[in-house]
Amino acid sequence: QKKTTIRVIPKQNRSSSVVPSVGDLVIARVARIMNDRINVNILCINDVPLKQQFTGVVKLQEIRRYDTDKIVTENCFLPGDIIKAEVISMGDSRSFFLSTAQNHLGVMFARHQESRELMVPVNWETMKCPVTNLEESRKVAKPEL
Repeated sequence: QKKTTIRVIPKQNRSSSVVPSVGDLVIARVARIMNDRINVNILCINDVPLKQQFTGVVKLQEIRRYDTDKIVTENCFLPGDIIKAEVISMGDSRSFFLSTAQNHLGVMFARHQESRELMVPVNWETMKCPVTNLEESRKVAKPEL
């Protein structure tokens, strides 16, 4: 009796060829805070994890749509926060301009500065440590239900 061998060849890994495009939703880690912008490292594009690293910039006026003259970046994001943002334009060769101005965009996960515990959202501008009950300011993403 002749034996048949079946070989499965996987398609190329999707994460190796994904590049951000205008309108894409990204998940990113805040790397650096400045007075006029935040720098982030993009981790996922449209729920696809990345193998190569892209950087993004959220300019002050793209953090939220109102009272942009009163925004203090440190009250919206801190290094290490995990955010959801939208790609609004291409920057230089490996950097993209992002926005968190819509309600469903902003901080998804953040750790309390002192306890390092994962915080929970209280409202659209506050997160709370479940251990210490202390609150910190953030531009919180509206949870998807």
